[in-house]
Amino acid sequence: MLQREPRLADAYVLTSPVTIGMRGETGLSGMHWDVGATPVLVVSNENDGCRVSPFSAARTLAKDSRLQFLAVSSSERGGTGASECGAKSPHGFLGIEAQVLSAVSRWLEDPGTVPN
Repeated sequence: MLQREPRLADAYVLTSPVTIGMRGETGLSGMHWDVGATPVLVVSNENDGCRVSPFSAARTLAKDSRLQFLAVSSSERGGTGASECGAKSPHGFLGIEAQVLSAVSRWLEDPGTVPN
């Protein structure tokens, strides 16, 4: 939707975006959007261990497409057997959920500012 019709929403938030393609699917890396005045925020955890949504690729996506970027950091894990790509890992912002939600909410109130 963001690429085809960016004006369908007032703003977009991409959390732990799939930037690296696998199994023949394309990721978001290498895509460049002409979103015009539609604000887009990319949120990524520096310690995200998911191989399809690494922090470095999310940061590059934001920079290359001139999207706003929020870097967060947590390394909490949800116990044995927790997936690197699951909710109970840095990928899911485990341990900092309230902090991330608060930052995203502040950004949605004023999408012209980069959240901290």
